[in-house]
Amino acid sequence: MIMQFYGYRLNEVLDLSSTDFFYLIAVMKKVKATNRIEALQVSAYPHLKPSEAKKVHKKAYKDSEPDDVSEKNIIKLSDINRALNG
Repeated sequence: MIMQFYGYRLNEVLDLSSTDFFYLIAVMKKVKATNRIEALQVSAYPHLKPSEAKKVHKKAYKDSEPDDVSEKNIIKLSDINRALNG
């Protein structure tokens, strides 16, 4: 799977540290999920029932976004201003 996605040879995969290996897997999963979102929006989305489309989109979006990225973690300009000016 890594060999096909990244174009690595078997010896290159075997030489990876476990940290690098799992990082590459996680990144690959996010890229594939992003591609699924794009494909869904372009082709299948108009043909799905609204509840099914929402469910599929939500799963793909969750897979494509890191766990630490959410609206509660986004820094707003007002937060920066408050931190700088007290």
